[in-house]
Amino acid sequence: MLDLKKPKLYFFLGFMASVVSLSACVHYPKQLSKQDSSDLESRVCLTSDKNGAIHHKNIHVLTWNVFKGRRAGWDQELNRFDQTPTLFLIQEAPFNLVKGSILEKNQYLQYAKGIKTRIQTGVINSSSASSTLSCQLQHLEPWLRTPKASLITRYPFKNSEQQLLVANIHAVNFTLGTRYFSHQLRDIVTILALHKGPIIFAGDFNTWNPWRLSVLKRYISELNLKRVSFDINKVKSFAGHPLDYVFYRDLTVLNHSVLEVDSSDHHALFVEFSL
Repeated sequence: MLDLKKPKLYFFLGFMASVVSLSACVHYPKQLSKQDSSDLESRVCLTSDKNGAIHHKNIHVLTWNVFKGRRAGWDQELNRFDQTPTLFLIQEAPFNLVKGSILEKNQYLQYAKGIKTRIQTGVINSSSASSTLSCQLQHLEPWLRTPKASLITRYPFKNSEQQLLVANIHAVNFTLGTRYFSHQLRDIVTILALHKGPIIFAGDFNTWNPWRLSVLKRYISELNLKRVSFDINKVKSFAGHPLDYVFYRDLTVLNHSVLEVDSSDHHALFVEFSL
């Protein structure tokens, strides 16, 4: 029999049951079509001429959420890496603090705006060669109405007709179900699906529950991407679920590691690929 003297307790239990129910409502991706892909690409992407190329045998990639630069020393952490990566894929990058850093010195920098508080932040793709395609996407957090950014860039290889397509994501976070998370992934994947050849898809995916992870796996499978297997004990996680990933296709992983840092709430992920 219910104890009517404890309405607050039952209200709380009912609320928690609703949260669990809503979280379990997984929004699975529908099958993509070329028409969907072409339309999205034409609305959000810009093309440019080739200027330089990346080496097909030594593709060094670093992906890292720098926590809006709130902790001192994140830029020094970038400078301490022994080899300048071919590609830096940065999330929550404080744009006004990038000037003079290794990100800017890496010659070519693309930026997609995310949340702005005291300073503008977003995602950055910094590379040793200019991109021949740049796609900037924004998706709003449904409750906070703040933007989350994604950036897709494409780079030519030296001595090859192939090009490398790179997607950098800071995923929508504060939702009960997976609808908005799935929509963000789908907009990215519709562009990636047009590309024939090597792909790197990396960043902070905010996969903090099994339903989000299930949606991500469906999209990754559709693109025939593989996951780089980092030490799960070092990758930023929530409730046992890793948040940061590097996925790839038509490339060989030569080396990979988690670079532990104190200047962010995420550790950096490093991968060396070859074509």
